Amino acid sequence: MFIEDILCKTIWAGAPIFRPNDEKYLSSFADQIYLGNSLTEKQAKLSVTLLKKYKNELTAFFQNDISNFLENPQFKLGTRSISHEKSLKIEKDQTYGKVIKATFPYNEEYIAEIRKNRSHLNYTSWSKEEKSWIFSLTEKNLAFLANFADSNNFAKDEEFENLLEQYNNIKNNIEKYTPFIDLDENGVKIVNLPRNCPEIESKDFITGLFEAKKLGISVLSDQVNEKLLSYDAEELSKTFLKEESHQVIHVNCEKYPIFCLKEIVSNMFPCVFILPGGSELSKLLTVLELLNHLKIPKDEISVMFRLPNETDKNFNDFVKDEELNFPLSEKTKIVIISNKLPKPLIKSGIKFNLVVNLGFGNVHYTLKNFVEKHENLIFYSEETKLKDQMGWLSLE
Repeated sequence: MFIEDILCKTIWAGAPIFRPNDEKYLSSFADQIYLGNSLTEKQAKLSVTLLKKYKNELTAFFQNDISNFLENPQFKLGTRSISHEKSLKIEKDQTYGKVIKATFPYNEEYIAEIRKNRSHLNYTSWSKEEKSWIFSLTEKNLAFLANFADSNNFAKDEEFENLLEQYNNIKNNIEKYTPFIDLDENGVKIVNLPRNCPEIESKDFITGLFEAKKLGISVLSDQVNEKLLSYDAEELSKTFLKEESHQVIHVNCEKYPIFCLKEIVSNMFPCVFILPGGSELSKLLTVLELLNHLKIPKDEISVMFRLPNETDKNFNDFVKDEELNFPLSEKTKIVIISNKLPKPLIKSGIKFNLVVNLGFGNVHYTLKNFVEKHENLIFYSEETKLKDQMGWLSLE
C-alpha cells in the first residue's frame, strides 16, 4: 500500500485518528495529492513520521497490519524537489486560443484566494499536467491576477504586462472605448463601434435600438434616452430597450396577455421560450397564440422536447399533429423547450437573442445556467412566482 493511499483514505473518510495539529499537516498533504502534486522529500518524510505515531489506530482502521508499509514506505507519485517559481504567463491553448498560466509552489493561502474568487471569474481550472492554475484570457481574470501577482510578488511575462497596460488604458479612458448608442440623422448609430461588429442598418429609431440590443450593445446616450422616453412605442418595449444587459424583466401574466411581448419578440428573432413542467400543454397554447398573431410559419418553430406517453400522450400528439417538430435550421425563429437544454440546441451554435421564461422549478443545471447568463431575459409568469424573484425589474 502506498503512503498516499494510507494518508488520503483516512483523511477523506474523516476517521477520528489523528490529533488536531497532526491532522492539520496530513490534511494539507491530502489536498496537495488530490491536486495531483507529489509530496516534497521533506513532506514525504514528515508524513511517514506522523503516520507511524498512529500505527495501531491505522491498523484497526484498515483491518490489516500496515507496519511494513510504514517501515518501507513507497510513494505512488514519487517525491519532488520544490520549484520556487511564482509567475504569470500567457500561453497558447487549443480550446481558448490563449490562457493565463499561474505557476507557484504549493501554498494554501494562494489556493484559498483563487477558490474564494473562482465563482466571480471566468474559466479557472487546476491543471495536473501543467502543475499550474489555468485562467481564460478575459478582462475579469486579467484584473484579478494582476492584483494577485502584485500582492504576492509574482513575476509577469512581457505579453501579460502589455495586455495589462492596454486594459488599464481602456479602464482609465472608458468613454473612448465603450460602445454606446447615439442619435443618427434618422435613426441611431453605434459610437466606438467594436471591430467586426456590423453597423445598424435600420433607419427607424426603435428598430435600430432592437438591432443594437441583439448585438449586445445597450448603453444609450442621454439624447437617445430622452427620445426613447417620449417615443410612441409599447411601454414594455421601452423598458426592455433602455435597461442594461443582464437585467431581467418580469411581466405578470395574470394582468398582461402574451401579446404584450409581440413587439419585442418580433424584433429579437431567434428566440427561446421555456415552458414550466406540469403545465406544458396549456403554456404551449399560450405561446402559440402569440406566434400565430405574429404569423410565424410552422417550419420556423421547433418544440424540442417530448413528455412520457404514459402520462402526457396528448401533448406529444398535439406537437405531432400541429407539425411543430421541425428540426433546427437557418430558418428557425422560435425554439420551445422545458426542463432541459437539448443537446442539438447547444451544438447548433445558433445565437438566440431573447429568452422568454414562463416559469420553471427543478430543472437541469445546463438550462439554469443558460437562463441565468443570458443577457436578454423576460420572465412571464404569475404574480406569486414573480414575487419569489428578488432584484429583478417587474411589470405587474
